[in-house]
Amino acid sequence: MTMFYDQNPFDNIRIPKPIAGYCSKTVLTMDYLEGCHLEEWLKQNPTQKEKNQYAQQLWDFFVYFFMNHQ
Repeated sequence: MTMFYDQNPFDNIRIPKPIAGYCSKTVLTMDYLEGCHLEEWLKQNPTQKEKNQYAQQLWDFFVYFFMNHQ
């Protein structure tokens, strides 16, 4: 339940912490993280460099967990 939270080596990617007392086999309850939705962020007209930076961070996160935790 907490693998992504516990095993995240990336300082620039925040994973909400699961709240064990409120989780079950079919319900996952996590901390609330402040921020904006991707669509909202894109409406702010980020530069291509910013888009590339965030896309790379997401790719690195995906590949790390796929390669190290399958």
